[in-house]
Amino acid sequence: MMGPMHFVITLLCLGLMVPLGAVSAQEAGCAPSEVGDGTGVFFLALGESCTAAQAEGYTVIAHLVRDDDSSEVMVLVDAEHDDAETLQVAQLLAEQVKDGSVDGGTWHDQLPE
Repeated sequence: MMGPMHFVITLLCLGLMVPLGAVSAQEAGCAPSEVGDGTGVFFLALGESCTAAQAEGYTVIAHLVRDDDSSEVMVLVDAEHDDAETLQVAQLLAEQVKDGSVDGGTWHDQLPE
């Protein structure tokens, strides 16, 4: 059985291995991409044909925009994994994206419209 800290470290490592540029390739299908099998944490790259509407049914942890405005991504948790531990891990992953640890670029929160 995996302890809470081991789970957090494992998920963060998995998240750091997912280049956000590769996530944007899923835009054509407009489906959230899971960060590691069975984690319940997802990235959703937004663009012309993919909108925040595709996040319906997920808990939105973060809606982020790359500081150079070249990309927009959402960090999501599915309903099946909507527990305190997974939400905390997803928030930590969002912070890693924001500070540039994931793809080398820094990101900021999208302001509500």
